[in-house]
Amino acid sequence: MGTPPPGQNGTIDVKPTDLHRVSGGVASQQTVMDRGAKSLLDDLRKYPDAGGYGTSPQAFATSYVKVGNRFLEVWAKSVVSIGGAAVGFTTTANTYAKVEAANDPKGKAKPVVQPLPKVIEKAPAYGSVPNLKWGDDDGGDDFIRRVLEWVPEPVRDVLRPVVKHAFRMGKVAEVYPFPQQHHLNSLSQAWMAVTVPLSTAEQGLTGNVSSITQQSHSEWYDAMRHFCSSLWGTTAWGKNRENYEWGHDSSSSQTATHPVMTVLFDTARKVGDLLYEFAEAVRDAIPKVEVNLKDGVGMDDVKGLVKGLGKSIAKGASQLGQGIVLNMDTAKLNAIVTEYNRRVDALVEVPP
Repeated sequence: MGTPPPGQNGTIDVKPTDLHRVSGGVASQQTVMDRGAKSLLDDLRKYPDAGGYGTSPQAFATSYVKVGNRFLEVWAKSVVSIGGAAVGFTTTANTYAKVEAANDPKGKAKPVVQPLPKVIEKAPAYGSVPNLKWGDDDGGDDFIRRVLEWVPEPVRDVLRPVVKHAFRMGKVAEVYPFPQQHHLNSLSQAWMAVTVPLSTAEQGLTGNVSSITQQSHSEWYDAMRHFCSSLWGTTAWGKNRENYEWGHDSSSSQTATHPVMTVLFDTARKVGDLLYEFAEAVRDAIPKVEVNLKDGVGMDDVKGLVKGLGKSIAKGASQLGQGIVLNMDTAKLNAIVTEYNRRVDALVEVPP
């Protein structure tokens, strides 16, 4: 940053103690960000398999994981960047102190320096966003969903068309087990909630840095606006992209430019919105199918069905069907499922 120029009245003077204070304040925001990501993942792991079965829900799940993992990757790099800024402020403060000591006319002054702050120097490995896809046997389902999840996937693929006709399920068989609306709502709330630590960290960073960004000297203020915006992702060659401004702030900028923080914030909100819309699609489109297990039908019956698949799939499905009652209008359900798939496909096409 260099030594700040004096103002017209000589009042601008950023001391090493100021920079040490800012350094500590900036470093503390790493903890806020790091805990925020971990809390998000803790919440997401409470609701595995929420997306259900079917081509459209699985396409949504694939896109969700891709965006979610990219989100965590950028978040982790932001944590490291905050630590880098904190180290930079302390390094600059120590340099100031050494220069001041070296300029002591008597040559007796000793530079007062501080150790570099302890920060996260490597991007945290948060892991992957839990997949919404149903069928990975992670213990997050109710009885019937677990029963079907226990059946090996190749067997399920063969069994599904048989169930479709034996139980008069029609297209419902193509999307069962259904997404769990209340779990999708909880996931949506988790993504919305992660904007809180993000906003808290941004406010903390802004408050600390603004304390050394004074407007009484236009040249100094302009330089500090450039520097401060660079902490949040701007570059000298940055342009407007996807409605985000990536160029440096200047003294004439009407608003502060925090592109990385803004992208993270907007992405979390968008993912939360899409999960909510997904849940609404489930609530509005998926039929209320009554599935009742009669006495005597349990895991052993399903295991017996799977063992008998090699001999007679249709016979095995029929035997299981005797223990399950499904109340539905197949033609009506086909139309409902078609509309459900259309709505979910539309969500996948929305850019994150």
